[in-house]
Amino acid sequence: MFNSEWESAASWYNPRLHDANFAVLAGYPLSASGLSDWRRMFGTPVQTYHVGDFTILRWDENLLTRLR
Repeated sequence: MFNSEWESAASWYNPRLHDANFAVLAGYPLSASGLSDWRRMFGTPVQTYHVGDFTILRWDENLLTRLR
């Protein structure tokens, strides 16, 4: 079932059903404080890409297992 306000579903964040190993962040260059927040929560990404105005961070694990 979708949350109509946010067009999302709780099941999307279930690590038994889905695998998410990257984050796409708007804004390049990414501020040092913005990057440190992601590192604090998920550790250092194994790769960082810059595509246009976006920064993409990739890890070698399912990030959904770290969400509450």
